Amino acid sequence: MLTIGGTVGAMMTPLVAGGTIYLRYTRTDRRIAPTWKADVVLWLCFSMMLALASYAVYRIFT
Repeated sequence: MLTIGGTVGAMMTPLVAGGTIYLRYTRTDRRIAPTWKADVVLWLCFSMMLALASYAVYRIFT
């Protein structure tokens, strides 16, 4: 049960980060939008979450 919960959690974090990126570019008012540095960190975090989730799923199913 712990392995299944960890796998589902690992697959959900990139979805949450992707939703954050979507909302950042579609729903954020330009007057209060974050700087390009915050965008770089956001994309970097999304990439790392996606890589770790892919690795976790790979390790479980191989």
